[in-house]
Amino acid sequence: MELSFSEMFLVVIIAFLVLGPEELVKRSRQMGQWVGKLRSEARNFGIMAQESLLKKSEIEDVKKKFSEAQASLDKIHTTGSEPLEISIEKNLLKLSQDKNKTNNSGEGS
Repeated sequence: MELSFSEMFLVVIIAFLVLGPEELVKRSRQMGQWVGKLRSEARNFGIMAQESLLKKSEIEDVKKKFSEAQASLDKIHTTGSEPLEISIEKNLLKLSQDKNKTNNSGEGS
């Protein structure tokens, strides 16, 4: 709602006639305080809304990363039938046995 200068002037003249000069000044000051409070609350609301949206997007990012990590763990779990530590130990043992075989076959010649 926008008021033109002439409309605002008309409102001021009517208020002056109805309230009188002293009461008009008091009411104008009070209205100015209300408008200031209203603007302050609107600004605070905007800041809170922005923070809320930011937190919501951060939560969504964390959920997405968690889902990706869970999918990776599920993939590792379903592709391997044994834990990674056991698989590494078996591979090291096999390498050690292969090395012993090559050393033993070299000694026998």
